[in-house]
Amino acid sequence: MQFAHLTQMQAELDGASPPVPISIVGVNAIDAESGSVNVTTGTDLPWLQDVVSENVWVSWGAGDKDVFILGAATEEVMVYSVALNDLSIPENFVALKQLLLDTAAAQ
Repeated sequence: MQFAHLTQMQAELDGASPPVPISIVGVNAIDAESGSVNVTTGTDLPWLQDVVSENVWVSWGAGDKDVFILGAATEEVMVYSVALNDLSIPENFVALKQLLLDTAAAQ
């Protein structure tokens, strides 16, 4: 469900004037491939599959439904949990969007 809200957020960012250079991308955990279709149905956001040779989830210490906000050099700026901050709550949606905008503006 959170991915649908992220899809909406990406659409809003893409439609901003001037354009905002932000890309939201999902990364599926190793051995969670079977759930990909449930997450990606009805969205056009990129959805990547983590693999043993990369193991991003482990190396980044990712939790379920974590949003990693990265800077221009792909450095971690912060982590925002959509498990704890449900994006269906308008205040949480606005807060995450503002964090993304602030990060983009700082770059």
